[in-house]
Amino acid sequence: MTSHQEDSDGVSQRAPHARNGSSFALDWRTAVKEAIQDILCCEESHTAPDLVVMFIATTWSDAYEEIITRVRTETGCRTLIGCSSSGVISGSACHESAPGISLLAMWLPDAILTPWYIDSVPTGWPWPQPATPESVRGIILFSDPYRTDAQTTLVALRQSCPGIPMVGALASTTRMDRHSWVFLNDAVYESGAVALTLEGPYDLVVCVSQGATPIGEMWTVTATNHNQILSISNRPALEVLHDTIDRLPPRDYDLNNLLIGFPMDEYQDAFEREDFVARGILGVEPATGSIMVGGIPRLGQSIQFLERDPHAASVDLYERLEMFDEIQGTIVGGILNTCKTRGTTIFGRNDHDVTAVARALPDVPVVGFYSLGELGPVRGIPAYNAFAVSLGVIIARESL
Repeated sequence: MTSHQEDSDGVSQRAPHARNGSSFALDWRTAVKEAIQDILCCEESHTAPDLVVMFIATTWSDAYEEIITRVRTETGCRTLIGCSSSGVISGSACHESAPGISLLAMWLPDAILTPWYIDSVPTGWPWPQPATPESVRGIILFSDPYRTDAQTTLVALRQSCPGIPMVGALASTTRMDRHSWVFLNDAVYESGAVALTLEGPYDLVVCVSQGATPIGEMWTVTATNHNQILSISNRPALEVLHDTIDRLPPRDYDLNNLLIGFPMDEYQDAFEREDFVARGILGVEPATGSIMVGGIPRLGQSIQFLERDPHAASVDLYERLEMFDEIQGTIVGGILNTCKTRGTTIFGRNDHDVTAVARALPDVPVVGFYSLGELGPVRGIPAYNAFAVSLGVIIARESL
């Protein structure tokens, strides 16, 4: 329900609120029309939203420019940000790999939203005024994973924006040519990243759930070659992996469910599952005994083998979502990114994460998509996570 408040002169002012809309119609024209109707049908004030977050399945990639033009024109939104996806999420509706569009329209009075496109690694403070490091309350960031060094970009942003919460993800696709896109206002980009800073009487609060359980002991990388770990503790990396598995209770271990965790802080005395940035094991080379990982390991780095466990992942997600019970202020809307290899692959159903979020935030408009890397905090530091869920919510502080 739209709410209003009166100032001292009796002039109606908008209260912060949001609406989500979606459609999984086979025809993109029908889908866009239905999604826009969802977010505007009950908008009593007839004011344009300040922000629209949009995710579109790559089934309709040839029509992206026309879709964005229609959304911008018909909603009148001041700022639009989003990316391509293999499948989209809106509320409790979701499809992992199907035509679809999801929209989150947000009315944020007194917010300052500064969007920008990143086509190279940023240095220094990477966006224009009026944003300043002291006033920024959060960053939304979406990146192409195939033609862009998303990790290097994120590290540069972390260094120039210490302590600022970030949420977002790596765009995904169903196309065999590994092609993805990011959107900003009226533009569609085939590479690079799009970002948005949030200022004003709002906060961005982000949680991450990985659900991977540490197995075996901590190890040290002793030889690498780009994304290959050649040796661990001066032994062939694959030998150490097999040795780790052999020491566990006997059962079948699926390589697809094994990950490598890189600790955010290597100098801790003890480690829990939330201390690691998880990376996938992309393959092994028996001839050399090397392991290929979804990241760039460095010599001397500590690592921990992890296993994806559906029970642990479910418990971890529900525990992480409890943080929103303590929120001070009004949760306006949320952005949910869940790995495209979770869902049916791990839980046997595509809506596990969506259902958990809907139960935790039953009255909050939330949209999202199935991503290739989920941006959120690990020990308070923004990182791209693998096989994870990241949920960021925009909160209107009680001063409003």
